[in-house]
Amino acid sequence: MKLAYIELAGFRGVKGVLRLDVPSGFLIIAGRNGSGKSTICDAICFALTGAIREHVHKEKGESYSDYLWWRGNGLVAKRFVKLGFQDTQGRLHEVTRSDEGIDKTSEEVLRLLYASHGSPENPLNALVRTTLLRDEEITSLSVDLPESDRYRFVRDALGAVDLADVDSKVASLKKLLEERLRGDQKAYDRYREKISDLTTRLSDLRGSQPSSPDDEAAEQEMKNLLKLPDASLTQLIESARRRLVTERKRLDSLHRLSEKIQQNASLQEFVASKQYSDRRSEQEGLVSGLERELATSIQECKNFEAEVQQAKLQEPSRTKLAQLCDLGESIGLSDDGKCPLCGSGVAHQAFDEHLALVRGGIQSASSGLVALISRQREAISTRDNLKDKLESARLLLNEHLAKAIELDRLLKSALEEASAEGISIPKGERSVNMVRVETEKVRDVIRRIEYGVRWLESSSVTEMIQSLEAELKDLKQRSNDAYAAVTRSEKATTKVKDAQKIAKSLLGEIIDEQLAELSPMIEELYKRLRPHVEWTQIRYRLRGDVKRMLSFEVGEGLNPSFVFSSGQRRAAGLAFLLAVHLSRPWCKLESLILDDPVQHVDDFRALNLTELLTSIRKEGRQILCCVEDEALGHLMCRRLRSGLEADGRFIRLQYDCEAGVIKVHDIEIGPSFRQILVPA
Repeated sequence: MKLAYIELAGFRGVKGVLRLDVPSGFLIIAGRNGSGKSTICDAICFALTGAIREHVHKEKGESYSDYLWWRGNGLVAKRFVKLGFQDTQGRLHEVTRSDEGIDKTSEEVLRLLYASHGSPENPLNALVRTTLLRDEEITSLSVDLPESDRYRFVRDALGAVDLADVDSKVASLKKLLEERLRGDQKAYDRYREKISDLTTRLSDLRGSQPSSPDDEAAEQEMKNLLKLPDASLTQLIESARRRLVTERKRLDSLHRLSEKIQQNASLQEFVASKQYSDRRSEQEGLVSGLERELATSIQECKNFEAEVQQAKLQEPSRTKLAQLCDLGESIGLSDDGKCPLCGSGVAHQAFDEHLALVRGGIQSASSGLVALISRQREAISTRDNLKDKLESARLLLNEHLAKAIELDRLLKSALEEASAEGISIPKGERSVNMVRVETEKVRDVIRRIEYGVRWLESSSVTEMIQSLEAELKDLKQRSNDAYAAVTRSEKATTKVKDAQKIAKSLLGEIIDEQLAELSPMIEELYKRLRPHVEWTQIRYRLRGDVKRMLSFEVGEGLNPSFVFSSGQRRAAGLAFLLAVHLSRPWCKLESLILDDPVQHVDDFRALNLTELLTSIRKEGRQILCCVEDEALGHLMCRRLRSGLEADGRFIRLQYDCEAGVIKVHDIEIGPSFRQILVPA
């Protein structure tokens, strides 16, 4: 199977439809940096795997997959990558991937590129890594690759061997057995935990179990007491507990009733006593006397109030009379001996005496009013004192009367509670005795029920102990079975681990044999590329039992990674990768693709690489090589053309700002002639 054509549109730097026909012999693609050579290789990688493997990092939340399709000026009508393959019978097969994915037909074509048996775990990825040799990966996948990764790279490239499947199956079996062992161990631990809990419960129940009486007699007595002849053990216990609650409430009610009856009796005795009767009569007489005195005092206060009001009514006329006396005295008698007020003739002495007499009468009336008001105040004070005494006397009388009221209330309440408990209370000491008798009956019932419940629960505990003992026996059997399963799983896991070690050892030996067969090819390719003048041979060395490692040596045990320059390491890496490429028994694609393999390589080693590619080309493989130098491209075309059945092609690419990647040269190169000189 070889490449027949590469067609792409709207992919990376390609805007329109670009088709590159690939001859069965070789295709050389030339162009400066950015002309689209790497885009062609990216398209091959994307068509085969659906990704571009070397670009996996992310920046600013973006990844390389966001830039797979055209991002330049203008819109594109189509977005796809198509590869054509031609088999040995000349039939054409096509693989197409677009921005919407890949179809089932293309997936079936991809499976034709590798063998169904003996291929690596991810055959298409391994095919790309060993078929498409890119500039930036030549040293990173060879000389600069860590030793353990280099070993795995070679192992995967050589393809799976029979023991690889065994190793994989043994690893899967080991994983399953380890999971089963963990499950068995967890089950065993759960059983042991349950056994521990049950043992603790049994110990507690056995400690609380009393000596067993006659269970049947106790059960029958409880049935009679509760009047449940057909009840089961569980029903008896539940009914007895409910009856206990009821009887205890009744006992509390009887205690309260007894206290009320005793209080009633004490109060009744006090009310019936002579002391209570005398005190009540005394208080009633005191209240009657104080009521009479208070009525007299109230009437006296009313009389004083009337006299004071009458005196206050006469007070204005006396005030005016005093003013008139003052006026007459200030004016005096006239010259002709007449009074200035009435105009009658009067002597001076008689006039003065009359004024003095009027003033004396006014003063006498005023002092009488003051005395009257003072007496009124005394009467009011006496009235208020009588009111306070009367209120105190009435309070004492009410307290005595309240004893009789309280007696009636207590008696009524006691009768109601006794009636609620079904007791008829007679008067006197007998009522207290009746309540006591009823209380003792209730206490006796409570004691009998409590006693019966204990024995019934004892029977229940016995049944529970028997049930738990049976459950414990079953758990112990299951625990033993689980322990046996753990033991079997441990033995099986140990055997699988031993088998895995043996399988790995055998697998390592087989891969070592394959590497031994690969070693002459690596040495031959290394000699042809001539990376170093002095160290003309390279050797590989395997080490490690569990973790295998593959290293290279030149000279006296020197590591080329540290003694070679970048160009020399690149040449050594090309020898290694080409040897791996030529040693893949599972790969059906007979195409070798190189992306700018001569970077950092001088002209001398570039010529050596060209000669080496020519030899590979003569073995029937198809060569597709991208180079930057157009002159080198033409040189490779001249050296690669050979045979009559295989032709070649030279294409030069260029990038246009508007059209993207375009072809500027597309030249067919036919096979070389067998005869240069023709007979005359």
